[in-house]
Amino acid sequence: MSKKGVFRYFIASLILLSVIFSGCVNKTPAQKPGSTATLFQHVIIDSADVGADLKGVGDLNGDGYPDIIVADNSGTPLQWYEWPSWTKHIIDNRSVFTTDMQVASIIGDGILDIIIPDYINGQILWYENPVRTGDNPNGTWTMHVIGFSRAHDVEAGDVNGDGKIDVVVRPHDGKHILYLQNNPLSWTRIDITTSTNGEGTALGDIDADGDLDILGNGYWLESPEDPTNPKWIMHTISNNWPTRVKNKVADINKDGRLDVLIANSESTGRLVWYEAPTSPGDAGATWIEHVIEPSVDYVHGILVADFDNDGDPDVAFSEMQQSARKRAGIYWNPGNGTSWSLKILATTGSHNIRMGDIDRDGDMDIVGANYEDTSPVELWRNLLSNGSILSLDRWSYIQLANNNMRTFGLDFGDIDRDGKTDAVSGPYWYRNPGGKMTDAWIRSGMFPNGIHAILVVDVDGDNFTDVIGQKTEGTNPGIFWLEANTPSGTTFTARRVASLPAASHPEGSQGYKTAQIEKGERPEILISTRSASGRGIYYLRIPSTNPESGNWTNVLVNSNPSDEGFGIDDIDGDGNLDIAATTGDTKRVEWYKNPGNKASNWTAFVAGYFPEAIFPDRLEVADLDGDGKPDIVATEENGLTGGAETFWWKQPANPMTSNWTRSLIISQGSTNNLGVADLDQDGDRDVILAEHKGTLNLSIWVNDGTGLFKERLVSSGKESHLGARTVDLDGDGDLDIVSIAWDAPQFIHLWRNDAIVAEQ
Repeated sequence: MSKKGVFRYFIASLILLSVIFSGCVNKTPAQKPGSTATLFQHVIIDSADVGADLKGVGDLNGDGYPDIIVADNSGTPLQWYEWPSWTKHIIDNRSVFTTDMQVASIIGDGILDIIIPDYINGQILWYENPVRTGDNPNGTWTMHVIGFSRAHDVEAGDVNGDGKIDVVVRPHDGKHILYLQNNPLSWTRIDITTSTNGEGTALGDIDADGDLDILGNGYWLESPEDPTNPKWIMHTISNNWPTRVKNKVADINKDGRLDVLIANSESTGRLVWYEAPTSPGDAGATWIEHVIEPSVDYVHGILVADFDNDGDPDVAFSEMQQSARKRAGIYWNPGNGTSWSLKILATTGSHNIRMGDIDRDGDMDIVGANYEDTSPVELWRNLLSNGSILSLDRWSYIQLANNNMRTFGLDFGDIDRDGKTDAVSGPYWYRNPGGKMTDAWIRSGMFPNGIHAILVVDVDGDNFTDVIGQKTEGTNPGIFWLEANTPSGTTFTARRVASLPAASHPEGSQGYKTAQIEKGERPEILISTRSASGRGIYYLRIPSTNPESGNWTNVLVNSNPSDEGFGIDDIDGDGNLDIAATTGDTKRVEWYKNPGNKASNWTAFVAGYFPEAIFPDRLEVADLDGDGKPDIVATEENGLTGGAETFWWKQPANPMTSNWTRSLIISQGSTNNLGVADLDQDGDRDVILAEHKGTLNLSIWVNDGTGLFKERLVSSGKESHLGARTVDLDGDGDLDIVSIAWDAPQFIHLWRNDAIVAEQ
């Protein structure tokens, strides 16, 4: 498979004009997450009387920065503003569009297209981004017809779970219509007969069964097993709503169930959220109403996001020009959705507001324009973080060692207690020279009995460094506690504390971590194994007293995994850390539910499959798409110069089902290396991959926050094996990258991250 980068798309903008904070502020004070004193800067993107009722945001040209799209049917054509100059480009010079649009990748390749209704001619259209064919996005956008109907509401998502974007529309005062994508040029129309006439549409898996349902004005429509069935079951939320509303689906109280927000869109009314019942699909299920604001009118915009970064969802809203107060603002949520405080951003109104991390500084910003013909395109930039992401283009290579040996062990800690983070690998540790780390990393003497270090962990709470090591002695590998005899770590005492089934290589296990699996004082030590005598992931309990006596208790998590990498996170959100791994030759991707009672043989759930892999290798667990749920990423070892694939699996609403959606990140040389970390400090997790064969690239796959990745090459020509580890070795606040090697095992490679140093 040829190597492909995936375009990143993210909502962003710049150009700062005036500061808004309760009307007027002169300076930006320091802020903490959760502060209702969060400031916003008001930015005019286009001061002309645009009055665009359709807005969209997304990276149209694939440069990693966001653009803004607008249109209407009274003078404004379909056009986009290019970041950062906000140069205006025409896509279609007709002014025939109203009232809603969406930006999505119709082809599914990550390149963003535009979905928009032609009101005058009664068509639902999508415009194909010319970037896909190698053209400039200022070039010709090919128009395609999805179907024939007018639309007040437009939503996009994979309704039938086939991996393709579908479109749901609702004509003005009409019923919902679903367009299922057969292919980008063929769509099947389903008129949902159980819908009612009105306005207000949102998509979400309301009943948590793994497919998208439709929210209407006071009711929701349950997606049937066959979504081409026009009779979707209607479930009443509340009968106390007019036919025209604005609505949204979001988990307001963080109980894992999707709640519903509704406000009057063409009349005076209220803004409320309904707390979802345990089983919303049951007949007569009761939704509890919570009033956010008892008096609103003409609300044509509801957004839900953690605008103050305090961990709780807030609600942004906008009233359009018919409103008496014409407010745009945010209701701060103190934690459980039962009380709210209002921050006004504007009193000039707005319509169909959109949001995103405009400057990628880790907080959410808002884009809008009012419906009337005399309003500008505006941005409200959140100054909570008021920072910038780190550059990923500033790296200095350092040969940390040229005298190491073949090993699976690599970890970091302050071995000699001098305040600097050292490296341990194989039977040695390497002293951090400090500063720019370009001076020699002095290698220690060999650990006792040639034991290979794998982890640095505090075993007994004293002032002497502790290291966990492995060495095969006899038929089973021994797990050893190496305790420094002096604070400076000049010599160590080795104690055998456990024996586990052998791994598939004489060097031992390739999967090892520490984590607080059980509630207690000290973390547990986790190790993966695979041999004829046994296999699976075990964890060792560090005794709270007399750990030197040995015979630490080991607990078998599950016997399915191989002895490769595994990941740890609270996958099901129950407060206990779970484990994910691959199963080797059977090529399943599984996670294992922590029972929370210290029991062994955890229940396995299949997240997906990796059938293409010669052998699944490294694996990590992290929230890659920003939905608050941990996902899984895994690499392939094939020993070849190409064709090794790295995929990530998106967690569905119910992680215990096997319908985790799989997405390819890259196909390249054998990928025996994987790291996951927020390297650019933009608030999402990036993926670090390095090749064991081939061109030996080390690359950062930069996450746009939604699980779309774009490659940033760090280095070529230096082999990595069980590497691409991230750690701040120089203490400057950014993460460096370290790799050991297999074909050239004498080397330990260090790539120093100079992002913060260079910007000081």
